Amino acid sequence: CIKWPTLTAPLNSEGLVLVHESGNARWATTWLTQVIESRDGLVQDDAKFQRFVSFFLSSAHEEGPRAWDDLLEVLRSKRWIVWRDYGLGEATGGPNDAG
Repeated sequence: CIKWPTLTAPLNSEGLVLVHESGNARWATTWLTQVIESRDGLVQDDAKFQRFVSFFLSSAHEEGPRAWDDLLEVLRSKRWIVWRDYGLGEATGGPNDAG
């Protein structure tokens, strides 16, 4: 069994272009998850996330890649992503939750 290397892309505007141009849904899902998690976000609805990934890839070929800041703004507006700076860290107990 051949084990192919994992596709990687930086979590910035360069990575955005690479992922858009690839058209690879699995890579886009992984990369967007990494972007969200690197910004202390947590996807709460996988079905909505998958629809977003499909839209993300289809808009890449129609309009070209979005700007990095635009992508972050769109992600921040999604209600199916919980951002830790909006209270998730306190609600679930974080490393500073000693009791």
